[in-house]
Amino acid sequence: GPTVTSVSSTADNGTYGIGSVIPITVTFDESVIVTGTPQLTLETGDTDVVVDYSSGSGSSILTFNYTVASGHTSGDLDYGSTSALALNSGTIKDAVGNTATLTFASPGATNSLGANKAIVIDWRYVTGDYLYFNYFATFESPACDNTLEVGQTYTIKWRTNVASDWDVYLYYFSAGVSGDYCTGGEHPYGYDFSTAELIVATLNTGSYDFIIPDYTIKKGHFVIKFVSPSGSNTAVLNNMAVTIIDDKTPPTFTSNYPTISDILGTSFKLKIKSDETGVGYYVLLPDGSTAPTSTEVKAGTGSGGASAVSYGSKSLTASTEAVETIVDLTSETSYDIYVVMEDAKANLQSSPTKLDVRTPDITAPTISSVSLSSNSHVNHTKVSYTLSEAAASGTITWIRTGGSADSNSPHAQALAGDELNTGAHTDITLTNNPTLVDGAIYTISFDAKDAAGNVATTVSANNVTYDVSPSTITNMSIIDGDYVGSREIIFVSDELTTSGTVTFTRTGGSEDAGSPHSKTIEGPTSIDNQYNGYKYLMNTVVDFTSLVDAAIYTVNFSVTDLAGNQTSIDKKNVTYDNTPPVSVLLSPTSNSYTKDAKVSYSLSENAKLVRFYWNNTNSSLGDSWETELTGDNLKAGDHIDVELNPQVTDGQSYHINM
Repeated sequence: GPTVTSVSSTADNGTYGIGSVIPITVTFDESVIVTGTPQLTLETGDTDVVVDYSSGSGSSILTFNYTVASGHTSGDLDYGSTSALALNSGTIKDAVGNTATLTFASPGATNSLGANKAIVIDWRYVTGDYLYFNYFATFESPACDNTLEVGQTYTIKWRTNVASDWDVYLYYFSAGVSGDYCTGGEHPYGYDFSTAELIVATLNTGSYDFIIPDYTIKKGHFVIKFVSPSGSNTAVLNNMAVTIIDDKTPPTFTSNYPTISDILGTSFKLKIKSDETGVGYYVLLPDGSTAPTSTEVKAGTGSGGASAVSYGSKSLTASTEAVETIVDLTSETSYDIYVVMEDAKANLQSSPTKLDVRTPDITAPTISSVSLSSNSHVNHTKVSYTLSEAAASGTITWIRTGGSADSNSPHAQALAGDELNTGAHTDITLTNNPTLVDGAIYTISFDAKDAAGNVATTVSANNVTYDVSPSTITNMSIIDGDYVGSREIIFVSDELTTSGTVTFTRTGGSEDAGSPHSKTIEGPTSIDNQYNGYKYLMNTVVDFTSLVDAAIYTVNFSVTDLAGNQTSIDKKNVTYDNTPPVSVLLSPTSNSYTKDAKVSYSLSENAKLVRFYWNNTNSSLGDSWETELTGDNLKAGDHIDVELNPQVTDGQSYHINM
């Protein structure tokens, strides 16, 4: 059957990096037919690679396309053993079906891949890299012919197959180098490094962060040189042409800057931090102001030159926080603050950064117009007060200080809902209304706190008596069915009163077109002699000239105590009689004699009282007698021979008065 005569490649000798496709050819001594996918194993460093059959069936040369992948390395590409070609469940036979013998020449021997070709595999290599004794190095960034700015930080990256323990020397050549040398075919080997400026000597880490200095000559090259750990080997493998310009890039704020902190009622702190040294400028404007330009911020004005609330500047050191305290502000006010930065090269940021700030409330609310006053009496739990601003919380507290006992004191009642709103709250019943004790004396305190935590000064009313019981009055000088004329009216109350009236309302008798008639009751007058515990005397003199003689009235006594509780008592069928009665003694007559004690008399109207007096005309004897009549004897008309039965002496002379 067929046999392998040689292993080679159609690729040129050289170095190949990642992604390169290298055709590997296996030549037989006759044509072969392939079924399936035979595989070829190549030696590529730490991990061997298995390459699938690609083409060639029907000819004497089979092709296996190998693609260089990450990690593949070989100083002279070859297969790993004489049995590197495997059928992989396929077949390789001649035209008549004889199976091919797949044995290769030993690796590196005549007719082997390694002997036939000089192919170096380094996955890091890119076509065009300059090779120096199989070493290469290429700058990856910045790009060749790039323009770099003074003061900016750039990461210089290189890709190389030089071992990581070699030292790397980066140089900047501003002279002694001609051309751009940006291709792998052009390299700086043999340069005079005494004319270069050493950037850094470092380990072969693949990168170095470099802040571009202000070189005098701005057109030059970066050159990379490798030196082995022993110092015996040196490789100068690549250069990169660059153009350096003055810093033209505006600075940038560090992440999360500028920022605001420590916001107080009339001040706050502005914090600025930048990647460069320079100056930070700010303007503070009223909330909603038109945004100023960067130039206007630097000038300390608002848009169009408008006046700023405050403005200023702060020197900045790169990567160092600077703090500016802005003062003399108004509490509870919103502001816009615009901040812009300029670096040492006068590069000003194109637009300012806006921050919003609001100063908090530092003014405590005030409580005023409290309806309860010290030493007052109330018969309700309604309150009145005025808040200068909306409160977040508030409390009205009743603390018992005297009078009736109150086991639930103190009563701390929280304000709720609309009770916390700004403005006047007049005669309101609290949502959380207290249950007080009749006759107890309280100190009532009003407290409030606003949303910012500012606490109002407590307002208190002392010695407030809670009284829901009306006065009790007694000993009135008018009774039901009474007759009255102009006389003093008195009665007695169990507590102090603030006002009272006595009112006559006609209910019968003579007509009275002016009814009702009212008069204020004067008093109270404290009296020493208490009437069964009632010690406050009320009185008035009734001299109602407008009352109608013989009219019948209901007399109402109305008294209001200090808490506003009212007592009202009616006395009915009271007749106003302002005409004195006419009485005539009919018998006995003057200078007459009588054998009995009967009298006859006449009354012009019904009388409340009829009294007869018998007095001895001889005053030295001193006997006298009197009696009051009752019943029908008080009615109007003639009364004849009314028996009085006086206790008089026979034979004596008497004056009889009626």
